[in-house]
Amino acid sequence: MDKLKLKINLKITSDGENILGPGIIELLRLIDQKHSLRSAAKAMAMSYSKAWRILNHAEVHWGFQLTEKKIGGEHGGESSLTSLARDLICRYEQLDRETRASAEVLFEKYFKINICDLKENPNAKS
Repeated sequence: MDKLKLKINLKITSDGENILGPGIIELLRLIDQKHSLRSAAKAMAMSYSKAWRILNHAEVHWGFQLTEKKIGGEHGGESSLTSLARDLICRYEQLDRETRASAEVLFEKYFKINICDLKENPNAKS
């Protein structure tokens, strides 16, 4: 058996809807890098309309803008993250790091025994 690993996918929801998680964080980071929602969506192999819906949905639930848009110009408009979006990313990443660290401690506590030993002795405890 391969070595066991813990996988965590942290999502924040409101009314059962995802409003922050790895996908939204990636989208925001790409908007920040590429200065464009369209380019960020393309980098994620996502349609522009889906990326716009995800971003809009998150903004409605958080109650503030995550991006600032500049329209027009010679090469078209551009987008940048608001300071609130940057703060949200920072808070999410800190929560994610601390959650993973705590979960790893608990994972070690409950799964540090060799699982094969359980077959031989089902009452074995860690």
